[in-house]
Amino acid sequence: MTALARLGVACVVLAVALAVTGSAGTTAVSADRAASIATGTDAEASLGLEPLDPPLANGREREVGLLRLHNRLPADLDTVRVTIADPDARPPRSGTDEWVRPLSVGETATVTAAVVCGGRGQFQEEWTLSIVATGPDTEIRATRTVTVACTGPAEAPS
Repeated sequence: MTALARLGVACVVLAVALAVTGSAGTTAVSADRAASIATGTDAEASLGLEPLDPPLANGREREVGLLRLHNRLPADLDTVRVTIADPDARPPRSGTDEWVRPLSVGETATVTAAVVCGGRGQFQEEWTLSIVATGPDTEIRATRTVTVACTGPAEAPS
């Protein structure tokens, strides 16, 4: 093999080595970055949630407001489902297990339930409200607690 042929082979080998080394891909990159995720109050949230904590007179069933909802999203919510968890069968008792309806942009609605209070005395319970709101490309899940208090002497049925 002549010197020129050896030089040619060496150049080809060097070119192949450089090509293989230069074409190796990056498989992982690691970097430290700061991230900040802030949460707002219910008054600033996309779906405003305001517990109403209703006090009720004893002695009769009535429809009462438990939670006020306000849609601040730029789109309608197709379904807002609120499940009401009444922890025991003592007064006050909820005659409503679930509240479901749509909520338009900017609309405010009040979640209501049929509540039965006892005959006399002071009764108070915390109920858990589980909220699931869905719309186009949106799902919001939240839980709120409301205090339902029955007070005073029994009212006569109306």
